[in-house]
Amino acid sequence: MGQIKRVNYVSLPVGDVGRARAFYEETLGLRVTLSQRSWVELDASNVARALYPREADEGRTAARSRSRSKGWTRCLLR
Repeated sequence: MGQIKRVNYVSLPVGDVGRARAFYEETLGLRVTLSQRSWVELDASNVARALYPREADEGRTAARSRSRSKGWTRCLLR
């Protein structure tokens, strides 16, 4: 496996997309690049950050309980 040069994309499950969007946009000053009904993407210094409802991961309960996390975080590395 080659050396990781950068993180290109991160998606985060959140309990409330609207509230999380407000935090990232208003408090952290990130710019919204894409907004759909239940999905928001923000630009975080050339790393796309996506926020989506935690319920979208409900089908992955077994894996989630093994990892003890409340959701999945996905990353695209280059």
